[in-house]
Amino acid sequence: NYTMDEVLEADRALGDVPLASTQEQVSLLGAATDPARLAQEQIGLLAFSPLARGLLGGRGLSAPLGAGDGRHGDPLFQPRNLAAVRPAFDGVLAPIAEAHRATPAQVALAWLVAEPGVTAAIAGVQTPEQVDDVAGALEVELSDAERDRLRDAFSAIELDLSLRRSLARRVRDRLGRVARRIRRSLT
Repeated sequence: NYTMDEVLEADRALGDVPLASTQEQVSLLGAATDPARLAQEQIGLLAFSPLARGLLGGRGLSAPLGAGDGRHGDPLFQPRNLAAVRPAFDGVLAPIAEAHRATPAQVALAWLVAEPGVTAAIAGVQTPEQVDDVAGALEVELSDAERDRLRDAFSAIELDLSLRRSLARRVRDRLGRVARRIRRSLT
């Protein structure tokens, strides 16, 4: 991810060849750049991780992550951050989704692609059901009031992204899980 200043500096450095687009992590939980400003500068924005690694679809909120899930080491999925996201998810995102007969993931994606300056969203999917869920977001039309409620609720969240476990601990934890699986398969 680049800051807005870095993107504009790259655009200036290209001289007569305009910067066509930038790929940034953008979701209801925030962005390093300003999508509307990018649009003013005629720079496209490809938003990756628009569901914040599944969090905005309810991963880690509705049920604990599985034992082998790599998101355990992601600061976003640490208890303090899950607790910070839960009120906006439960109080705003989920009710809007229910009103639209949609999933929270569909509403989060619909909000994002309706934001000025967002050219496209890159949603990673692993199952056919997730493909259907992402495609269903194209059918969700949010009112300006709903978009504002979502923006207000999620922009008020203060995340602590400094909660990274040490590399040594993450490797040790992963090797422990692998060893347990191997032992179970041998018995």
